[in-house]
Amino acid sequence: MSILLAILFAALAGAVNGTYAFPLKHMKSMPSEASWLLFSLLGFLFFPWITVHLLVPNLWSIIQQIPLDTWIILTGSGFVFGLGMVLCTIALRYVGIGIAFVLNLSFGAISGGVLPIFIMAPERVWSVFGLVDFSALLLFLLGVVFAAKAAILRQHHQGTHRGDYACNSKFGIVLGVLSGLLTSMQGVAYSYALPSVQQLSVKMNISALGIANIPWLGIFTAAFIPFFLYQAYMLQRKKQWQQMIQNFKFHYLFLLVIMGSFYYLSLVLYSQACILLGDFGSVLAWPMLMIFIILAANITGFIQGEWVDCGLKAKLNLFFALFLLAAAIFLLSYGAHINISYHAVIERLS
Repeated sequence: MSILLAILFAALAGAVNGTYAFPLKHMKSMPSEASWLLFSLLGFLFFPWITVHLLVPNLWSIIQQIPLDTWIILTGSGFVFGLGMVLCTIALRYVGIGIAFVLNLSFGAISGGVLPIFIMAPERVWSVFGLVDFSALLLFLLGVVFAAKAAILRQHHQGTHRGDYACNSKFGIVLGVLSGLLTSMQGVAYSYALPSVQQLSVKMNISALGIANIPWLGIFTAAFIPFFLYQAYMLQRKKQWQQMIQNFKFHYLFLLVIMGSFYYLSLVLYSQACILLGDFGSVLAWPMLMIFIILAANITGFIQGEWVDCGLKAKLNLFFALFLLAAAIFLLSYGAHINISYHAVIERLS
């Protein structure tokens, strides 16, 4: 039952995260950099801090009990994650939101799913658990290949332009891959910090969900710095500050709140999935979250017309990529079953 609930939480997390950027399509009168800048204030600062304050009483006293080296790893990885998010927003202009999410999140899932195993339990790398996890990530990588091929075929068939730049899918793919490698650092850092932070849950009599969300504060506060500064720099470079103010409409605030809340709500749901999956919950739930985000983003992108008049070959490659991602979910679910069963046996023996 815990596995099914974890999958449900991961699916819900993926659904809200995979659709958080779509309100951008309804703020066309404002520069895209302005939308991302305002989003970062809500998604990286406001909602994380407000949510954790509500979940964790005496938050500052809890923060002080977390080792300094843990905070250094969280903030350092968060800064790198912020740089990756900058590259992801640029990639959106070249390959569209669906493929940008595929590239960013797939490589993020591969790094975030493999590296924590080597850090947390290298002895389990060649166990059944490790092999199942690696097999799922291999399917994930194949899905990326077919999704990238679909993007190139779509560009060739449509011959369109996006945003301020020519639609160069190959360049967008490179940016997407780099952004995925950089943004994966948030998953690696979270996997590293979660076990030590969770020990405070019993000691301080605080809910496991509240404690599980504290590492995100370090990650997102640090990520805010490069992301915000880049968007501000682009607004200054293009001299669009005045355009941002003049073209801002009241309902844009509502759309930005949706973006920011959806973005962080997904991580609250993901944290609950990690708790349900046991000691290696973050290793299993992270790629699972990435897959559901990709599925949600591409399904929504398909509905909103990103794949209109793209050619049959492009659609077939996209559908096969989504099939591979679904197969990866199945393997990750099996890996979660192995992990929970393993710890149940260890507890009985002890």
